[in-house]
Amino acid sequence: MAKRAIDFNSLSPDSRLFLGEGSSEVGLLNAIIAELAVERAQVFEVKGEKHLKTVLEVLSDQATARAALSCLGIVFDANANAKAKLDSIAATLNSCGFDFDQANLSAQGVYSGSLPIGVFISPGNGKAGRIETLILEEVASSSVQPCVEGFAKCVEHHSKRKVDEKGLVQVYLGSFNAAHGIAVAFERRILDIRHNAYADVREMVRQLAQ
Repeated sequence: MAKRAIDFNSLSPDSRLFLGEGSSEVGLLNAIIAELAVERAQVFEVKGEKHLKTVLEVLSDQATARAALSCLGIVFDANANAKAKLDSIAATLNSCGFDFDQANLSAQGVYSGSLPIGVFISPGNGKAGRIETLILEEVASSSVQPCVEGFAKCVEHHSKRKVDEKGLVQVYLGSFNAAHGIAVAFERRILDIRHNAYADVREMVRQLAQ
């Protein structure tokens, strides 16, 4: 991602800016913002961890945008190691001139410095995984969860291939008779942002928006 392609100077005063790792995180954040009726919120897709430093450097360098911010929220996947991901994001924030002390975060990952900054690492609570891990917590309470599990077992039995979390989420979304990505599933309320699975990330956004 080239720096020249990023422009935050159009942010309105007292903007609440949220950075999502990919389109799925953007969909999650947009759903939370709509549910909580957060005003002056903007969500930006980072397009992968490797671009986070570039995005934050631009945000730091664009003085008008930096001055307009009232808070900054970041949602990324833990993948194999949640602590390592938080350490990496914290180091990137600090190297780009943002005051972020991960030793003094609230339970929901918010640091109340001169600019409040919140970081949520999916699926939360220091666990390994990704946004699909979080979604599968919602799926676990669905009446079709045994069907999703049965499909995965059938595939593994006949093909010796294990259906991963991304595949399980797509099986669940496919039960609604439409092929949807995660972002669209949140937008169309196929995935329920009010479900308790998303309570921690909702609370991070709420804390930043208050």
